[in-house]
Amino acid sequence: MIINQAMARRFWPQRDPLSDQLTIGRGAGPEFREPPRQIIGVVSDVRNGALDQEPQPTMYIPQAQMPMASPR
Repeated sequence: MIINQAMARRFWPQRDPLSDQLTIGRGAGPEFREPPRQIIGVVSDVRNGALDQEPQPTMYIPQAQMPMASPR
């Protein structure tokens, strides 16, 4: 996964986040079995709202690696 600078500043203020791993959705339920994802890069922040709002922590995961939603 790739994270933005805002996420790196918030969650890794004193160190480099590269090579750390994150588990997304932990606690979502017993059927949720997402593997930990390694942080492989940090990109610049993008402002998605107004220009005077601080950028939000963001992670980028390739869509091909996301589990498919199962029909209910």
